[in-house]
Amino acid sequence: MDTSQKKKKVAELKSYHQTTLERIGAGDMLFVPRQAYKPHGLNEIVISFYASELKTQKDIYTEFVSKNYEPEDPDRTLWKWRYNPYWREEYAKSDDPVISAVRYYIPVSELVLVSRNNELVYTKDKPKIDTNVSLTNMLKKPETPKEELISDMTIRDFAAIIWKEPVSNKEWLNILINSVQ
Repeated sequence: MDTSQKKKKVAELKSYHQTTLERIGAGDMLFVPRQAYKPHGLNEIVISFYASELKTQKDIYTEFVSKNYEPEDPDRTLWKWRYNPYWREEYAKSDDPVISAVRYYIPVSELVLVSRNNELVYTKDKPKIDTNVSLTNMLKKPETPKEELISDMTIRDFAAIIWKEPVSNKEWLNILINSVQ
């Protein structure tokens, strides 16, 4: 795929998410669609960004795509990587001699869910919740997950609870945290 084809594909992907990006006030943002994969030598699924993208000191919005920039998620999920000023020290980097530019591996677990099918899940990093629904009624909804074991709690879940910030990868936990604030 040549550069002009790639730019056109990226513009189409961004266009799909434009309304959502405007609703959350992400006007001055980077949109960089990336392939999620598990590189040799790492134990988790990552996306990679070039140093030039990370040096912008901005949050980066992304969608998981194939090598040919085709959406890989039928829900067209929009994710956000929150800028981390310690990216050089904290993230593994590529050591592929074929590609001269260094890429930094960002664990998918660090991405924040923004929207699915252009339906906001987060607004200004907070879950979108229906304020007309009480917490008790929300927990009675059929889509509420089965009780989870405390042994399934991650450090990220624990941090979300302690910080009272919806940063868990468990959407239901983020909604609970946000609804009691």
